[in-house]
Amino acid sequence: MNVRIDPFVHDKTLVFTVTSDGYKYYTWNLYKNLQKLKVPWKLCILCLDRESNEFFTRIAQIPSRLFLTPGNTVPHKTPLMFGTKQFKRLNRLKVVALETLSQLPQIDTLIYLDSDIAVFRDFLPELKKTLELHPLVFQCDEQREDVRECSNILQCENPCSGVIGMSLQGHRETLKRLFSFDKEIWDTIMGDQDYLLARLKKYEIPYATLSRVEYPNGLFLSDNLFKQGNPCLLHFNQVVGAMKQRIMNEKECWFLPEYV
Repeated sequence: MNVRIDPFVHDKTLVFTVTSDGYKYYTWNLYKNLQKLKVPWKLCILCLDRESNEFFTRIAQIPSRLFLTPGNTVPHKTPLMFGTKQFKRLNRLKVVALETLSQLPQIDTLIYLDSDIAVFRDFLPELKKTLELHPLVFQCDEQREDVRECSNILQCENPCSGVIGMSLQGHRETLKRLFSFDKEIWDTIMGDQDYLLARLKKYEIPYATLSRVEYPNGLFLSDNLFKQGNPCLLHFNQVVGAMKQRIMNEKECWFLPEYV
């Protein structure tokens, strides 16, 4: 699939997210967040349906790219429920996007972000240094509030697919193996996160997890634990439904009108 991403490439690096009609406001919020920070790079928004692409190009007036695969559109106006067939189908498209972009020759570094993320500072310089040591990194999604760091950064059982960093030079074949479709595994899992962990284990692909202090997940919302360090971002992955937007607004991480 041919995706024109050159306008979004900065120093051979691409930071991207995927979105759809039901998630477009979270994606718009992330874009506004990065605008406010004045990061030197542009977020590449891949739209998995025509509705979201039309919204960004005509209404929000934000550059986006349509990323359609035949027969895989998932019509929805609101976020999908975890574990449903529609949710899994959308997750599958995300993995296809990861596979596609990881093979592009014009970029050396690829960063993926979920859209339900608030960014506090430009993480890219530090993350690229981390990728020199560990060419594949994930956010840690361990469900332990009492532990400030991952229990095993080189063999984490809960790598989060909401934040993924990839050094591509010399690793494209490994990433293609990681993201390629395996129906036998896909039929047994709930979503892309479980799928990627299964593929990592099957092919014994080395990976590391990022600092939980610098890249906290939704568990750190409790008592504002995320503020105890100097976080690069905060992933609201533990909050679901309409409550997600309300909590993001309460934490001063919502940059759109409240009624959106």
